[in-house]
Amino acid sequence: MRDEKSDLEDQGISRTVSFPSEGGLIKMAYRSGFAHVYHFKELPEHRFYRSTVSWKRGRIILAASNAPLDFHFLTAAPEPLNPPDSWPTARTGVPPILGRIQDFLHRPWHQKMRTLQRLRSGK
Repeated sequence: MRDEKSDLEDQGISRTVSFPSEGGLIKMAYRSGFAHVYHFKELPEHRFYRSTVSWKRGRIILAASNAPLDFHFLTAAPEPLNPPDSWPTARTGVPPILGRIQDFLHRPWHQKMRTLQRLRSGK
């Protein structure tokens, strides 16, 4: 989400905009009832539709339809799969044992001692 640079009256009430991802747009098309969503194989010759080393592609064109479309310039865009957990709590890229050790090290001393005693007794 970001602020728009313009104070024009036709730019909305709050001048705040959101930019959904390509996957988000595809998912919204399917969830709003379209049976088929497609990418265009070729995009316009404009910098907004091209990625470079210093610029990430900022725009995409999609087609959505309730009937299948069979055109040489379209390719099917499958609905993106949701991750197993939308709010992951695991540390990305860190083995679970390292996360547990880090949690242990950040505990107060008396909790560390209790944990060590419990591990020693085998409970």
